[in-house]
Amino acid sequence: MKSLLIALLAFLATDPAVEATARRIREAMRLSDLTLEKACLYMGLSKAHFSNQLAGVGHISASRLAKLPEEFQRWYHALGVQDYGLPARLANAEPAIRMAKMKERA
Repeated sequence: MKSLLIALLAFLATDPAVEATARRIREAMRLSDLTLEKACLYMGLSKAHFSNQLAGVGHISASRLAKLPEEFQRWYHALGVQDYGLPARLANAEPAIRMAKMKERA
C-alpha cells in the first residue's frame, strides 16, 4: 500500500498539468508581489504545506486560491490565457494589468 502511494505521488509530481498550474501560481505570485508567507496567511495554510502543493504533492484547492488578492487573480488568469491559447483580446489583459500596476506605484 505504501509503495502504491509513493508511486502515485511520483506520478502527480511529474504530471504536466500539475506542473503548469504550479508554475502559473508561482509566476502570478511573483508578478503581484505576493510572498509565499503572505499567500499562506490568506489561504490559512502552513508554508510547508503550500510549498509541497506547489511541488506537486497533493492538490491546490481552487477555493483556497480564490482567497488570494485580486491582483494575484488577474495575473493568474492572464497567464492561463497564454497557456491555453485563448483569444488574443484576453491575452492583451496582461499589458493592461502591468500599466495599472505601474500607475499604482507612481
